[in-house]
Amino acid sequence: MPLRLGIGYEPQGAMDVVTRDPVNYLLFSAGTGFNTNRFKLDAAVQYRRASFLTSQVLSQETFLAGPLTRDFIGRADSHEWRLKFSAIYRIQDTEKLRGILRKIFG
Repeated sequence: MPLRLGIGYEPQGAMDVVTRDPVNYLLFSAGTGFNTNRFKLDAAVQYRRASFLTSQVLSQETFLAGPLTRDFIGRADSHEWRLKFSAIYRIQDTEKLRGILRKIFG
């Protein structure tokens, strides 16, 4: 039974117009799977986190003052948990599958 561990870096490209601080995620993952000649099943859990400076418009007066005027600047933290599953079935007789696909798509 395989065991998978991973770490990753995921830059998002988006940034606040005032602080210009980019949003970049750091990822940690772990998973396992089951593999036979015909079936593959995988499961993994992933934790993503980011911390960045952000600004907010909180009043109508600030909104009307212009796009670079803000009421609040502070640090935002993002934490996400993701579960990922996959199942793969390996087709042994590919000639039969090709024949079916030719009938469907011509």
